[in-house]
Amino acid sequence: MLNKNLTDYSVFGFAKFKMNETATTEKMLEASLQWQRSFLGPIDGVGFHSLLSNMKGEFADIIFFENQSAFERMHEQYSEADSSRALLSLINPESIVLRSGKILQDGFQPPETFGCIEVGFMTVENKKLIGQPQVLAQSERMESAYLSKTPNTLSHVIGQTSDVDFCEITFGHSLAETREVCFGYLKNDQCLGFLQLFDEKHSEFDFWVPVA
Repeated sequence: MLNKNLTDYSVFGFAKFKMNETATTEKMLEASLQWQRSFLGPIDGVGFHSLLSNMKGEFADIIFFENQSAFERMHEQYSEADSSRALLSLINPESIVLRSGKILQDGFQPPETFGCIEVGFMTVENKKLIGQPQVLAQSERMESAYLSKTPNTLSHVIGQTSDVDFCEITFGHSLAETREVCFGYLKNDQCLGFLQLFDEKHSEFDFWVPVA
């Protein structure tokens, strides 16, 4: 894992993918570490990266950037790096799903250690009535009434990928506890209020553990 402990992050990137038929988990871990150390690490403003895996055997890269300029530097230099090409050679290109956006809270920092990340992508139910202020306000109510009272929760942040699309990222101690906390949303009024802002048919939630 890469963690430069920068004081604030304003942009995130999340890339989900599957290995191709010739790859192995061992090769994926080695290639990801090399990419992290030789490519991501030296880029100013790239402060955090972890390779994640879920219970379906998929992988994901999560990256936090100090600003949009850092994200653009990474994007521009990506294809030129040998370590990027080595990593891509292990990935099924048709499986890649890339998302990026702005972090809505000031002063966000990922925790030093964690055992699981819950990542959710959601689309608002009615874009004329629901936007960034409503999503943030309900997220703050949920944090106060529920998430802050669960010992598993290490950090919680909201991102936005378009005018109508948002992202929820929750860091927890363990996969089992983070799943328990997430499914507990259905028993808490403030959490239900948050979920009801979004179109259930266009919501995607999953749980990821760090592997590199």
